[in-house]
Amino acid sequence: MEAKLKWYEEQLRLLQHKRFGVSSEKTLPGQLELFNEVENESNLELPEPTLESIRYQRRRKTRGQREAMLENLPVETVEYRLSDEEQVCSCCGGT
Repeated sequence: MEAKLKWYEEQLRLLQHKRFGVSSEKTLPGQLELFNEVENESNLELPEPTLESIRYQRRRKTRGQREAMLENLPVETVEYRLSDEEQVCSCCGGT
């Protein structure tokens, strides 16, 4: 029984090593050269381009500007009065 248990533990260890081990992610020769095409295609005799710095000023929003624009507008209040029959709920009958 103990020999069988050791055999199962060894099989589990081998399967975990096969699945998660170093050999599970192999790279083929030449596979990483796919990302070096800029270096391979570039002309080294051309001068490096000059860098331009672009600067701009961001305008900050002024606080309270909306309220200042709206304070001169007229305000109109409309009230609606319901009759006593219309104040009763049609579902539950409550007010």
